Amino acid sequence: MRSVKDRLEKVFRGTKIDAILLTTNENLDPNFIYLSGFENGLDQNGVFESHYLIATRRGMTIITNPLGIGECRAQRPREMKIASIDSGKKLIALLRRHLKGRVVGVNGRFISYNWIGLLKKEIKPKKIVDISQAFDSVREVKDRGELGKMRTANAIIKKAVDQARAYLVEGVTEMEMSMHIGSLVIKNGGSAPSFPTIVSFGKNSADPHHMPDSTKLARNTVVMIDAGARYKGYCSDITRTMIFRPDRKSDKYARMADIYNTVARAQKLAMKEYIVGNDASKAHNAAESFINSARGGAYKGKFMHALGHSVGIDVHDGRNAVSPYSKFKFREGMVFSNEPGIYVNGFCGVRLEDDVLITRKGPRIL
Repeated sequence: MRSVKDRLEKVFRGTKIDAILLTTNENLDPNFIYLSGFENGLDQNGVFESHYLIATRRGMTIITNPLGIGECRAQRPREMKIASIDSGKKLIALLRRHLKGRVVGVNGRFISYNWIGLLKKEIKPKKIVDISQAFDSVREVKDRGELGKMRTANAIIKKAVDQARAYLVEGVTEMEMSMHIGSLVIKNGGSAPSFPTIVSFGKNSADPHHMPDSTKLARNTVVMIDAGARYKGYCSDITRTMIFRPDRKSDKYARMADIYNTVARAQKLAMKEYIVGNDASKAHNAAESFINSARGGAYKGKFMHALGHSVGIDVHDGRNAVSPYSKFKFREGMVFSNEPGIYVNGFCGVRLEDDVLITRKGPRIL
């Protein structure tokens, strides 16, 4: 698999390390997914628990156990060797053989303090280096294989949300809607929601990250759905807002519709700034400036979060965000969300979100 070899070259480029060690526990290090290229079993707790991946510039070795060896063999790329161990003593001996006296890169955000101590005491590498930022940089630019999975993840969640509209009836609760969308993700081919599905009705939508509760749906109210799907290890993240059974003659509807139209316009203006070489902050500022000036400043200060975040293996993939404080430029192959919003406390909130691919020919919604 050429993409795996490319990823090894990208991660090691510009570093002075001899090897990389990635570990898993009850959670899966996203860099394990990135380097291994594994696609299946990534969302089921325990499938790759207590696994270790050692990477050099030439290839990789995955250290597994009798329970995981079948899955590893089924998915391993050409550049990967498999070692199966059944005791802690054998694990230490194997790690020592690969890493003793070498400069070892680790994901400092994931590996535990206890593991660092064990490495120093038992494995005795020459030096341990945190290379989490190197992973952030290379993972932000997606290759063709990654983009294919992300397009599918987007198709799955868009279909699920569209299908869920039929479930919007008076009296249904936010929690019921959230669970229903999650089941539709699985039904449509996703391995899991990429994060707990956010559903908020009416006044609750004014809280950007309101968690679903027993609130029941009523007529002429806002429905906000923020949801994503995971497919073969990669995420999608979209937000759709609608007005349920609108009373188009009411003042309340007119106000909700104006907020919606303002956010929709802000999203389109921001989209124009998602171009190669542009400062990411320009996209946020385009949306925020429009929202702050709309309706004579009626919504000033009501857009209260960053415009976007990188999307990939994690739903928030890496440390860069599209905000007024962004210090990076858009590069071809990056994928960032575009999600302006207006939140009016005690009334409603509107957020619209799509995942946007940066290309030489301009931005593309996945």
